[in-house]
Amino acid sequence: MKTSQPAQPVVVELKRFTLDTNPDPAPRGPARIIRVLSTRNEHVLATLSPYGSGFERELLQRFADQYDYSLYWMHSRSPEEAWKALTKGEADLFIGLGFEPSEVLHHKVEAGPAYAHYRPVAVSVKAPAGSAFCPDTVLVTANTTLSAGKLTSDLCGSTRRRLSARRLPTLLGNVAGSKDAVAVVDSGRFRLWQPFFPALKAVTPMGRPVPYRWYWSESRPGLARDLSLFWKSSRSKRVLSQLTELYFGFLPKHTDPYAMHQLVQRVRYGASVWGDDIVRASKKYEIDPLLLMAVIYQESRFDAEAVSATGVRGLLQITADTARTLGIDRSNPHQAIEGGARYLKSLWDSLEGWNLSKWDRWFFTLAAYNQGPKNLEKAREKAISMGGEGATWSELKSIYPLLSKRTSCRGNEAVRYVQRVRFYYYVLHGLVVLAGPEMEDLGALSRVVSLETSPFS
Repeated sequence: MKTSQPAQPVVVELKRFTLDTNPDPAPRGPARIIRVLSTRNEHVLATLSPYGSGFERELLQRFADQYDYSLYWMHSRSPEEAWKALTKGEADLFIGLGFEPSEVLHHKVEAGPAYAHYRPVAVSVKAPAGSAFCPDTVLVTANTTLSAGKLTSDLCGSTRRRLSARRLPTLLGNVAGSKDAVAVVDSGRFRLWQPFFPALKAVTPMGRPVPYRWYWSESRPGLARDLSLFWKSSRSKRVLSQLTELYFGFLPKHTDPYAMHQLVQRVRYGASVWGDDIVRASKKYEIDPLLLMAVIYQESRFDAEAVSATGVRGLLQITADTARTLGIDRSNPHQAIEGGARYLKSLWDSLEGWNLSKWDRWFFTLAAYNQGPKNLEKAREKAISMGGEGATWSELKSIYPLLSKRTSCRGNEAVRYVQRVRFYYYVLHGLVVLAGPEMEDLGALSRVVSLETSPFS
């Protein structure tokens, strides 16, 4: 279950851009290298998410692996700067993320298909009161093509102050600290950050959806051909679906501020009381301690005396039969943590021959923990009988509810369970990464996930 650590990225300055890429041990020559330009954001380079290097990075890497290319990542300060670099031949591909050039595409640049659309939204700590919603300050992130002018109101005159912030978290932090400010962002990026700014709400949808797409130079016919073939293939649709589920499929439409407050408070309590047990169990069974804590929070909210209507009990909500098999007292929190981690590891080990990716294997493990390994096997068999492969969570989460009709499996509950654990894991990982005021409240959690104790670090 441990994964090898990637080589440290090499960072050099290339003209006015930053080049960030892992060196290729066997260079393939200039014809097989793609110079990729993007702005720095969570969609491209994931910092909050524990699920991988980033949606766009993985998507482009899948293309590069299929067509035998190497990637050189260059980060630009703005979409406009990246666009100019592409048209001047300083890059081969630009990840647009909502960017739409104002000029006609006549610079030998091809626009790829829109693989996602997101609505522009106004984000504020208060909801608008009809047409009276007129913020004193409008903030616009520099890494987007959205304009403050998109926010319109009959009562809003030219007195509004319009500011900008280069980084989205800075922008959202400024808005969260003011009752009279609003940010103009697209919903695709906002949903990744909303759990960490739970007081903010997307209050006003504006305009038409913005497309997410790639742009690439036609000066390299071979690369342009391969990119066109990739986007027309069924494989690209399958990869896009899998990565969308992996990085975004668990995110709720809205974040409940009270629920986020409860999560922080209960995890802080659990880490302070049972942190040592969590450290020992996570090291022994090679489970990320944050993932183990997410499971405990979902199961019991760190209530050692929790008992469900079906008779499962304790921190990990273990059944009597499973407790006997594990040889533990499930009401003893120390034994429950060790036994629950051991049971998760045994479920993981049982999937050894299923040919699953690391994260799909974990999601299958969580589903089996909730509804039992036999129901997981039934879900996989049904997926295969319906023409699928039964090898991804994006496939099985639509199959599980079908089992409820003919078996004792609570399929919808299994799906909700996995998605909630994934969300809690995402939030806990993000809190550790941000290391802001929330992290100060989670001092015990910081100790739990130190480099010395986390097998995933």
